[in-house]
Amino acid sequence: MQCIIVLGNRNPAIMKKRVDRALQEFHSSPSEYVDQDSGFRMINKYLLFSGGSSDGVSKPEGAMMMEEYARSAGIEDRFMLVENTSRNTVENLRNSRKILDCHTMTDNIYKPTLVICTSSFHIKRSALLAKWLLKGFQLRFIHTNEPVSVEENRRELAITIDTLSQYCQGYFAQDDMTEMT
Repeated sequence: MQCIIVLGNRNPAIMKKRVDRALQEFHSSPSEYVDQDSGFRMINKYLLFSGGSSDGVSKPEGAMMMEEYARSAGIEDRFMLVENTSRNTVENLRNSRKILDCHTMTDNIYKPTLVICTSSFHIKRSALLAKWLLKGFQLRFIHTNEPVSVEENRRELAITIDTLSQYCQGYFAQDDMTEMT
């Protein structure tokens, strides 16, 4: 089983590119199969849209917009999951894991492959954080394949350093630190 986690952004054009890339991945192999024993159709792939309001107060800007866009592109609701409370990349990943746990996709016997989908400028930070917060999962990373300027790289590096600094100062919850060791 595979779950493609699409990370939100407050910019609709960036979100659209991320969803387009996730849809490309979604359509690259079957999203369901017929179980040989039962004859039931089984879901083999999910899209999980992650993103709430970045200020935590205004209406959720990411996940619901991405879900609606995917629905308009022909994706059925049964293949989509929504996490709409996160305000940043750490929360995207942490809260997505909680959604996966609620959908019993993370039992001790089998965990889905997680495909993290984001923008090219955001992929390095996302990969670093996912390796900490989603430890134990098989991870793959895909991005929107767009050029990244020196300025965008510098901005992302600064955000990554700030995130790591917050981690070192105990910003992350104790349960996250346990998972990272």
